Amino acid sequence: MTLQKLQKQVLQLTISERWLLVQTLLESLRRDTYPSLKRGNLSRLRGIAKSSAAAEDEVLFKPFLNKPN
Repeated sequence: MTLQKLQKQVLQLTISERWLLVQTLLESLRRDTYPSLKRGNLSRLRGIAKSSAAAEDEVLFKPFLNKPN
């Protein structure tokens, strides 16, 4: 089947079927483009961008935050 024939057939699908096709294609492209990246691998990176500045700010501003107005 040629790409042109496939494109014509896709237009015969309902909107929901086309969205499912788009979703399937995107997931396939994601897997093929980044085969080594899996969801499990990303979970260990959670919080890596956090800095110690947030903790320092909390220590500096805590007395002001607990003060009644």
